[in-house]
Order: sequence, then C-alpha cells, then structure tokens
Amino acid sequence: MEEIKNTGRKDLLDYWWQNHPGPVMVVDQSLEVLSANPDAQKLISSLEEEDHRLLINKLPVVRAIQSQITIKDTLVSHKHYHFRGTLVPFPVSKCLVLLHDIGREMDLERKIQEANQELDDIVETSADGIVTVDGEGKILRINRAYEEIVGIKADEFIGRPVVSIKEEGYLDDLVSLHVLRDLKAKTLYFNVNGKEVLLTGRPVFNEEGKLIRIIANIRDMSELNKLKEKLKDMNSLTDRYKEELKKLQETELYVNYVAKSSVMKEVQDLAYKAARVNSNVLICGESGTGKEFTAKLIHKHSERADAPFLAINCSVFPPALVESELFGYEGGSFTGADKKGKVGLLEAANQGTVFLDEVAEMPLEIQVKLLRALEENKIRRVGGNREIPIDIRWIFATNQDLRSKVSSGEFREDLYYRLNVIEVMLPPLRERKEDIPLLANHFLDYFNSTRQLSDEMVQQLIKYSWPGNIRELRNVIERLVVLDQKLDFENDLSTSTRGGGLPNQEQYSRKTLQEIMDQHEKEVISEAYRKYGSTRKTAEKLGVSQPTVVRKLQKFKCKK
Repeated sequence: MEEIKNTGRKDLLDYWWQNHPGPVMVVDQSLEVLSANPDAQKLISSLEEEDHRLLINKLPVVRAIQSQITIKDTLVSHKHYHFRGTLVPFPVSKCLVLLHDIGREMDLERKIQEANQELDDIVETSADGIVTVDGEGKILRINRAYEEIVGIKADEFIGRPVVSIKEEGYLDDLVSLHVLRDLKAKTLYFNVNGKEVLLTGRPVFNEEGKLIRIIANIRDMSELNKLKEKLKDMNSLTDRYKEELKKLQETELYVNYVAKSSVMKEVQDLAYKAARVNSNVLICGESGTGKEFTAKLIHKHSERADAPFLAINCSVFPPALVESELFGYEGGSFTGADKKGKVGLLEAANQGTVFLDEVAEMPLEIQVKLLRALEENKIRRVGGNREIPIDIRWIFATNQDLRSKVSSGEFREDLYYRLNVIEVMLPPLRERKEDIPLLANHFLDYFNSTRQLSDEMVQQLIKYSWPGNIRELRNVIERLVVLDQKLDFENDLSTSTRGGGLPNQEQYSRKTLQEIMDQHEKEVISEAYRKYGSTRKTAEKLGVSQPTVVRKLQKFKCKK
C-alpha cells in the first residue's frame, strides 16, 4: 500500500514538472541549474550561457536558501525577458525557482498608460470646458478650458460637490444637477461672464444600470455665432454674384470703346490683341476709367465669349471668408459651414473668364493660393485634399501702384510678375478730353434723350477735371437728363463745375462709395421734387413708383 502511494505521488510530481506553465528550475547555492522543466530548458537554450547565468544571478536564490523562507513576487528582467518569480528553499541547500512571464502584462500596462496619457492630453487641450462628476455629484476632474470660461481654479473644487460651483456664484445653473436628477442627457444655453455658452451633460451607467459618472462640457459660442453671421452675409453675396453672372450670360456685352483719341485707340488695339491669346492681363487705371468694361471687351472678343464672365471685387470680402468664397469648402470644414460643402466662385466660372478687380486688396495668405492656381491650374477647397483642375482666363485690375505694394511687402513679387503678362493702362478722362463730347452724347442716347448739347455746354464739360472719370460723367449726364426735360442745364453745370454738384477729388477721398451714391441720389430726388411739385409727377419723370419717391424723400428729409 505504501509503495502504491509513493508511486502515485511521484507520477503526480512528474506530471506537474512537465506541464507547469512557465519555467521551473532547481538551483543550488552556487547558482548552478541542477534540473529544469521543458519551459525552463527552452529559456536556457534561447540564451547564451553568460546571459542565462546573469538572469539566475539576479534572483535572490542564496537569500532564500540561507533564510529558508519562501520569497514571492520577486521581479527579474534581462534583455527582453521579464519574469515574476517565486523561490521555495529546500533543506538541502537547494531552491525551487518558479518563473511567470509578465512581458505581455507589462506591454499591456504600458499601452494602458499611453492611452490614459493621450486621453489626458485630449481633455486638457480641448477648446471646450470639461468637468467630470461621480454618481454622487462629487467633482472628479476639471480641465483648463473650463477654468478659463467659468473663471474658477480646479484645485479649489475637485473633490467637492458640483453644486458648490453654483452656490459660489460662478454659474447660474449646472447641467450636471439636471442629469443627476433626471438621469438623462441635458443641454443648457445662457450667458456667462458676457459670453454666450452652450452646456451639455451626459450620464454614464455601469452594467447594472447605476449612474457612475457624469461628463459635462461648456462651449463658448460667441465667436462661432459671429462667424455664422458673417457666413450668412457672404452666402447672400455669393447668391447675388451668381445672379449677376446669369444676367451677364443672357445679355450682350459692349464691343467697342466710345473714343477717338489716339491713346484710347492704342488701348483698344492692345485689348483686341489680348483677346486673341490666353495670357494673363493686368488692367491699371484710376477709379471710373473703365477697367471692368475693358475686361468685358477682352472676354467678348476671345474664344471664351460664350462661357461665363465673372467679375469679383477683392475688396468686398471679409479676410476671414475670402478663401472659402473664392475656392469653396468641403462639408464640415468649419463651424457653421454647409454640411454638403460649397462650390467656390472660381470653380463656378470654370472654362470662362474671371475678372479680379481691386486685386491689391487681396490678403497675403490668399495670394499664395491664387499664385498656385495660376501656376498649376488647380485649386483645393477649404478642408479638402482633392485637387480640382480649372481652365480659366485671368484678368486682373487695380487702381493702385502694385510695384510699390511689392516693395512694401503688401503684395507678393512672384504673383505680380505672374499676373502682369499683358499690362493695359487706362488713361484718366482729363488726359483724353477729345473723347468727352463723344461720351456725353453716348450717355444722352443711353438715357433716351433726343436733344443735342450746345457748344457752350460741351466746352464746360471739357474744362472740368473729372476726378471721377467716365463714371462721374455718366452720373452728371443722367442727372441733367432727369432734372431738365429741355436740356436747358447751363446753370446746373456751371454750378457743378464750381463745386456745387460735381464732387472734386478731395470730396471723394473723404467719403465712402455708399455716401457718394446717397448724396447723388438725394440731389436727384430733391431737385426733381422741387421742380415738379408732387410725388406722383416726380415718380413719373424719374421712372419709379410713387411710394419709392415718398420713402426716399423721408429718408433724405427733402423739402420743396
């Protein structure tokens, strides 16, 4: 019976020795390995003799044998091996060493630490304020953005009930309190320290359905709301451009200059030559000299005459939105953007001609993208990675000295030379006085007047300096036609040339375009009302409705 028992114990020990998961060794006091199970043999064979000796030397074998005390959970590492060991001493100066490979555990722990650090970085760098609360309403964490928006210090509130933020007057209401009470997500919107803020709170439950945490965030909506309003305005502006583009496609453009001066004949010849090629054109000249008209003439006589002609004034776009309007944007590129994205003006004018007026006003950062579009014939929407090929005829215009802008660093030199392939200089009206009678009669015909200008009137027009150029001449003729049915306007023009009706250059420089237009409109309305004596007859003569005349008289406070 005793023999059977001993045999069973030996078999059991052999089975355990052969199948124990992990290296098992018997080591003597001199650190020699006396025996090793299969896993231990694999470990020893995978190491050089010096290496496996170093691994054994790092174990407290001698201390375990001498003290005859089992040593548990001792950690030992060598090269890429990491073990947790248990040392069991024998009375005969030997020690049983059991090793558990913890390499995977250490890798997992490292990955968990890295994930936690990444989460910490995300929370701390978030533009939204974030606060976490436990199931009892105690504050666990507050990030920097929350501190800045609400105006508190995290160290003073972590560990305290979240209601203390409200009790101390930092917030009028707390989204976390609503979540604690109702056990469901909640959103609030109100004003904090002069800022419009959005507060959102969401509950987190464990597997048993118990509330264990609340995550709440606070977002400053002030800047986003401002950008949304600007975007709304720019969408309206884009719609207006599209409508103008449609009208231009449906109507015939002028095809000739009204001029007989040699300087304008040269300009016209140069414009026709530019129309026959696809080179970039830069049109220079003072305001009102006909830069857009010249661009239309080039387009009309080019191979792209049946394609779109899009005139874009670079000075009307706010700097923050000029890029998205010109190049378009992908859906979700920024807060407030259309989820479907938007086609830019340049992409909409593909195959046609783009006239960029006031190009000197374009921001430097947009000049870079424009240069790339010119060089590569490709654009990229805001927030997009896709290159969009474009085929555009480029015409630029400015009333400023671009060379000086380049010297002062306000305009890129490489862009200047890229766009200035063919330069067309439009002279001011005062330098082509022989064209004034032709232009005046042209505008008379345009406003459906059959009368002729007297020689004296022509001389008065020629003597005037015309700081507003052709645009100013057109406005004067329109006013004289509207206000005097018989074209007996000697007194009107003589008053204008003395400074009463025609604004000089100094008057222009002190006023915005809208102010100049309002002043001109006020003079026309008030003079017609004084002349014809009633709003009905004034409306009839001006070709507008009677309510329009009444509204304008009230706006400008005009009297008879």
